[in-house]
Amino acid sequence: TPIVNEDSIEDKNRKCWAETPKDITDVYGEEYFDSFIKSIKTHLKRARSNVSEVVEMMAEAVCIERPKIRYVPYWLANIRANILMLLPSQVKDWIFGLRACKVLPTGSAKIHSAHIHS
Repeated sequence: TPIVNEDSIEDKNRKCWAETPKDITDVYGEEYFDSFIKSIKTHLKRARSNVSEVVEMMAEAVCIERPKIRYVPYWLANIRANILMLLPSQVKDWIFGLRACKVLPTGSAKIHSAHIHS
């Protein structure tokens, strides 16, 4: 399915990037965009390929009289979600920051510099 197909996702992101106004792409820069694509590919490698699990849970959530508050299709992901729920926000931010895009947008240095000198 295209929703978890690496090439399809990259193509769609590159198409969106190509259609993004130049003033915005200049702020982010090519290095940031390439790092973003790399990050997506890394996350896709960890994703489960069976999207029917998600579709089945969505159908259940819509059809039953008393849906659950949260649906997590894979037992290990459910354990992770429950552990994350118990952690303080600062710890969650740190954990998600480990997997975040490491390249800052090109324009962020200019914006930071402008705030310091104003």
